[in-house]
Amino acid sequence: MRIALVTQRFYPLVGGAESVLRALAGQWVRRGCHVHVLAARYQRAWPVTDAVDGIPITRLPLPSVRFLGTARYVLALRRQLLKTAHQFDVVYVSMLKHQAWAALSVRHRLGRPVVLRAEGAGATGDVAWQETALLGTYIRRRCKTADAIVAPSSLVRQELIKAGYPAEKIHLIRNAVCCQTYQPPPPHQRQRLRRRFGLRGPAVGYLGRLSPEKGLDDLIAAWPSVKQAVPDATLVVAGGPSESEWARRLRELPGVEYVGELLSPAQLLQALDLFVLPSRYEGISIALLEAMACGVIPVVSAIAGNLEVVGHRTPVGWTFPPEDPVRLAAALVGALRAADRWPELRRSARQRVEREFSLEQNAQQHLELFQAVLAMSGPECSQISSRRSD
Repeated sequence: MRIALVTQRFYPLVGGAESVLRALAGQWVRRGCHVHVLAARYQRAWPVTDAVDGIPITRLPLPSVRFLGTARYVLALRRQLLKTAHQFDVVYVSMLKHQAWAALSVRHRLGRPVVLRAEGAGATGDVAWQETALLGTYIRRRCKTADAIVAPSSLVRQELIKAGYPAEKIHLIRNAVCCQTYQPPPPHQRQRLRRRFGLRGPAVGYLGRLSPEKGLDDLIAAWPSVKQAVPDATLVVAGGPSESEWARRLRELPGVEYVGELLSPAQLLQALDLFVLPSRYEGISIALLEAMACGVIPVVSAIAGNLEVVGHRTPVGWTFPPEDPVRLAAALVGALRAADRWPELRRSARQRVEREFSLEQNAQQHLELFQAVLAMSGPECSQISSRRSD
């Protein structure tokens, strides 16, 4: 099968969606698929044609001029899809935004099915963006004509249905991580990594964007109490932007190590004991999955997206009410003082990701969906896909 993967943001940009799509593309290639990424060229120094992990990338212009830059990117994407339509069987588009409209606006001329992927939930999710953005309502009408839509969490699926998307077009394929890349380290390697990051006592980590919806103000308010109760504890923060007010406030806290943005967080995660995520809304956090795959014990806000990962009735870690710094501090202190339970919880966290959120399962579910939409799109598309699979 030949897949055109359309995503405005791709490596070397870092983030949850970027890491998922890069890992997915790699899995498809290992299964014999041909993948070509169409992404935005954010910096002039980036080459127009490139390759990451052996996967070809075509970067399209995205000038920084507001509105005009987006318009140029959309037009360039339309032209590129039409120009190369003979080179792919299905188009997979990340985010229900401008690039989704661009692909769907030429769908009939392409003669190829278009599958969309919603990336987020809550105030920063795709549905919320469509409700507030210029032309958002118009783009939503177009997005509803897609052959299929992937929801990476149950919450995203619910939001899409509430927004009027046809339920029969929405397919729940949960976010996932590669359990080979992210795995618990051997004891000697863990100790080496702890020394590398300067960790002597118990280590709590936060990895993600430094932005309000992540509940960082609650973490900042809670941490002094945690540090007072467990003086040898360290909070390691990875994420950006490093010049933000959030980064400055975090650096000023006692016992906090701010390491900035990481292209590959696996080694840091392998050195941690606990992973804290005080988000106010999430789809399914990739950072949380990566941490649990490494055997790091979660301490997370009890919101739908987080509970979908850690479990509702018998969570594999600790939960606390969102926007409650006092309960957040109590959860962290309780987790730090329960070191005797850590070995069991480490195993449980890892096993849950292997069972429910493995990238291998996720990649196969996508390919089965692509085959289904190809079959429904007419015999010509189905025959093309069959020949490529052979």
